[in-house]
Amino acid sequence: MGMEFLYFPDNKLEYLPAVAFLLVTLVVAMFTMIFIIKASQKEAQEAKVLEEKMLNEQTKSQNSSESEGTTTHTHVKPRH
Repeated sequence: MGMEFLYFPDNKLEYLPAVAFLLVTLVVAMFTMIFIIKASQKEAQEAKVLEEKMLNEQTKSQNSSESEGTTTHTHVKPRH
């Protein structure tokens, strides 16, 4: 009476739809994770390139202002 909500079929072929659904779900989840990881790596690389570009531009502007005799007091620490 206490375990009536559980159903274990005598015919084991009735497990096939559940196993098939589980396998499909696992494959879709795996491909989703791979897609998310690759997209994240691509965004991280793009952010790194952008950061390097900004630091190079800032260094160039500081060098040109130092050669003119003026100094700037803006310093950006790169994040790693």
